Parts: sequence; structure tokens; C-alpha cells
Amino acid sequence: MTIFISTGRYSKDSMAGLMAQPEGRAKALTDLFSAVGGRLVDHYFTLGEHDFMVVVEAPDEKAILAALLPVAASGAVTDLKTCVAYRAADAAAAVQLAKAVSYRPPGKA
Repeated sequence: MTIFISTGRYSKDSMAGLMAQPEGRAKALTDLFSAVGGRLVDHYFTLGEHDFMVVVEAPDEKAILAALLPVAASGAVTDLKTCVAYRAADAAAAVQLAKAVSYRPPGKA
């Protein structure tokens, strides 16, 4: 399974809702990602540019997109960004593959 990390910001209404009625979001997130064959690894509130970070294992990009589209469409979050994370062993394997690849930069003979 692929690991995805999503970050974003809560909308003004979502933040007000959390303050008015504090709740853990683990169940909602677990159900969301389970519906597309994924698994919530963990989630965090964060300081700075983003309000939260979610780490998920999902079968592929299509599955993560299927889970995140309804979240984005709800207006509950803004600035949603998702990236793929690679385990160190997978990155090391990619480095080994890269050794066999050559590349000529533009303008270099």
C-alpha cells in the first residue's frame, strides 16, 4: 500500500464547530479511508501553515482522491495538499535504479 500525507486548514466554520463541540476526528477519518480500502495511520493537529496532518495507507492515488474529494467538496477544509511518502528502503531501491539511468541536461553535449 502507498503512504499518503495530507495537510490542510480547517475552514472558519469547522474551527468554530470544533471549539463549540470538541471531538476527536479519528473515527470519522478511519471510516473515510476504510471506505476506499485504506487505513488511517495517524492524524495530528499542527501549528504554522497547516492546521492538521493526516497519514494514510491507501491502495493508490485513485483511492486517496476518492476519499479526499468529498472532504474538499464539503468546504470543511481549505488548502488541502497531499503527497506520497516513501519508506527509506523504497527510496534506497529507487537510488539503486537511478544509478543505471543517464540524463543529459539541456544545452550540454
